[in-house]
Amino acid sequence: MAEVTNEASNSLRTRIGNIIGRKRLLWISIAIIVGIVIIAAVVIPTTIILTKKETIIISSTTTTTTTSTTTAITTTITATMMTTTEIIMATNEPDFRCNYPLSNMSLDFLDWSRTMNMIYSRYYHAASVLQSGKVLVTGGYHNYDEQNTAEVYDISTETWTLLTNSMKDRRISHTSTVLSDGKVLVTGGYDDSKYLNSAELYDPTTQTWNITSSLKIKRREHSASLLNNGMVLVIGGIDDTSNELNSAEIYDPTTETWTLTHSMKYARTHHQVSKLENGKLLVTGGVGDDMFHDSAELYDPFTKLWTTTGKMHHPRWLHTATLLRNGKVLVTGGKNDTIFLNSAELYDPLVGKWTVTGSLMYPRDSHSAILLANEKVLVIGGRTVEYVHLRYSELYNPLTETWSTAGNLNCRRGRHVVSELLNGTVLVTGKEEDESDKCTAELY
Repeated sequence: MAEVTNEASNSLRTRIGNIIGRKRLLWISIAIIVGIVIIAAVVIPTTIILTKKETIIISSTTTTTTTSTTTAITTTITATMMTTTEIIMATNEPDFRCNYPLSNMSLDFLDWSRTMNMIYSRYYHAASVLQSGKVLVTGGYHNYDEQNTAEVYDISTETWTLLTNSMKDRRISHTSTVLSDGKVLVTGGYDDSKYLNSAELYDPTTQTWNITSSLKIKRREHSASLLNNGMVLVIGGIDDTSNELNSAEIYDPTTETWTLTHSMKYARTHHQVSKLENGKLLVTGGVGDDMFHDSAELYDPFTKLWTTTGKMHHPRWLHTATLLRNGKVLVTGGKNDTIFLNSAELYDPLVGKWTVTGSLMYPRDSHSAILLANEKVLVIGGRTVEYVHLRYSELYNPLTETWSTAGNLNCRRGRHVVSELLNGTVLVTGKEEDESDKCTAELY
């Protein structure tokens, strides 16, 4: 009997031990699983944030969308975007990435290509497309010296020719306007701490400069617009007391004289002017009177009067304004005080109001914008947050009110000048930002 009891007791202890062992193994397994889950919850999202890239790889025959944590093959053209808006200092040049989905990106952009460099590297210069199709570039800084030189670009040969005759005055931050007779009117500007009111005429047939009557007021960083009646309206800018101006004056090419006309409501510099289909001028934004303007004004050449119109949604200066084929005006970017903007808005002259449209992919100021033959708007270069200059360009589609990529400039640029040539090609001129003077002009 005792033996049976001992066997039963041993059997019971064995079963209890097995149960405890299995439970212990179960708890150990659970602990391991919980540990793995905790580690995964912490490590994997961090790894994704740091390494996840949505990469569009374009080959010569196919377009493939991939998600990769490795470097794309260098023989492909790659557009990379992070999953959050951030600045990556992985290379010497900051790469500004935004949270736009891949579906918003178009890959049908044309190529940027270099063309012959200007004879003088220039910035704060002016450029005008002559009736012959050539481009006249005047003044600006070269090696920090104001220039009175001028040169002409010929798209047929992609060459620059330095004019034998120079302007009378060296000047930066001036204007250059092609008149109805094909001559070019250059006004105002700045030369070595001297504000200018002088004006000169360039005759493309003789390739010579002639002095014409001077502006009534010395000014720089102003604007000049050709009116439908052949006259030129100059407005705003900064005078020789460093005050912003609201004054306006008209140049008559037939008499070569200037006449003061009614002033704007607000003083403005770094504003934009757009000639509407009805011949009126729309003036937007700028800085003046100790404020950054969201206001807009209309000038009527027939009455020579100014009227205020609807305000923009944001104050902005160093922005762009482009007349679209549908008669509306697209305003992009700029700054609100010191805040870089990527917002864009449309002005409808029929109702005198602004509506918000799709935002730029990158906030920027000191950029350029030009209407292309395909009715899209090309935005180029400029500066972004922390005053880093951009290579990126983008296209606005008025039909969908969306933006898409348009390839990268060969060189970073700001305060450059853009000119649309007669064959539809876009010429960008201006000194690159890396101080090398080896990339002063390129084509789109």
